[in-house]
Amino acid sequence: MHVERTGSFHLPLAPDAALPHLSPEGEQRWVAGWEPVAHHAPDGTLSRPGAVFTTAVGGELTLWLVLEFDPVGCGARYARITPGSRLGTVDVRCRESAREPGATEVEVTYALTSLSPEGEAVLAALTPESYGEMLATWERLIRATL
Repeated sequence: MHVERTGSFHLPLAPDAALPHLSPEGEQRWVAGWEPVAHHAPDGTLSRPGAVFTTAVGGELTLWLVLEFDPVGCGARYARITPGSRLGTVDVRCRESAREPGATEVEVTYALTSLSPEGEAVLAALTPESYGEMLATWERLIRATL
């Protein structure tokens, strides 16, 4: 099974100030249990192309590779694999909000493929509605840290 979901939310920050909240290091401020373990950190940071890290949110091991991290263009792209479950990419774009001057529209796209029946169940639950709810939770949690 393959699933692609795209959605967005708004933050009361300029795009260049919003992107760090969606970096491997920045997510530690708002994602419970997000403790990235660096395996390769170019220039001492995980916010660089080529960085490799793992997470274990909710007891589920996920391996990450930073494909793109562009502070100037305000975007990031990650490859992720949860062994025996699913793999794919996460794409993050931060743009000046058309509806709220000085704010940012954060667009997030997940493209994931299941690797097992367990992964298929996870992706089947990632409905457009649940994906929208997930992003609304991200917005609420990030705003609480500002």
